[in-house]
Amino acid sequence: MSSLRSEDETSTSGMVDYDRNSIMQRSLVESHAQQLRRVVGEIGPLDGEFRIVDYGCGPGQSAIEAVRPAIEAYRAGCPQGPIAVCHADQPGNDWNALFALAMGPTGYHGEDPAIRTEAAVGSFYERMAPEDSVTLATSFTAVHWLRRALHRHTPGAIWFADLD
Repeated sequence: MSSLRSEDETSTSGMVDYDRNSIMQRSLVESHAQQLRRVVGEIGPLDGEFRIVDYGCGPGQSAIEAVRPAIEAYRAGCPQGPIAVCHADQPGNDWNALFALAMGPTGYHGEDPAIRTEAAVGSFYERMAPEDSVTLATSFTAVHWLRRALHRHTPGAIWFADLD
């Protein structure tokens, strides 16, 4: 039996409805929205681009909602500043569905010409963004894919699983 996927097969193929089956993702995102807004407020306006990377984004509305609070908070302090939203996931992600949501009526892109949306395709075991390019990173439900728990010294970072 071949382990190769057909060209149109994605990691979400066979799922009847990704959004209906991602209740945990949405719940985690919603429960941390205020904290994301607070952190972005503490970062404040930047001279350059404010870059958000959502690692293990998936193809559904939860990926949109994971970055929306950060965008809203940054817009409150810097109404015209450039923002880049990078959705990072495996090649098999349903990228068409994700970008249709980001650009659609429930998306964050809207009419804001200062938001740039992009993808980083690969594994978060490897580099997915240039060094020193990420202002804020989120990863709500991708940590279960890690080979082992992370124990890194990351000043200023929040590991949501360790929060009370």
